Amino acid sequence: DPWSLLLDAERLPGPLGARRRQPGDRLPIAAGMSRRVQDLLVDARIPQALRAAWPIVVAGDALVWLVGVRAAAPYLADPASRQVVRVDVLRDAAPA
Repeated sequence: DPWSLLLDAERLPGPLGARRRQPGDRLPIAAGMSRRVQDLLVDARIPQALRAAWPIVVAGDALVWLVGVRAAAPYLADPASRQVVRVDVLRDAAPA
């Protein structure tokens, strides 16, 4: 489910929160590698009108999840995780 994510609580660098994207935001995708949030949104074909308000889950100052698009690899839960946090995002229904 692209709207649900399991995180390793022990790896999170701070409390969880949510915000919109900011200029220069980068999401860590592998050890020592990151991608611009703008590029990830374009690749996911998120309409331009929605990109500025697209939700991002953060832990402290670290980007953890570009909701529905991609998660930051360093914070994902794995079989060795002792404490797991589940984050679910509910989508608004389309206006009638």
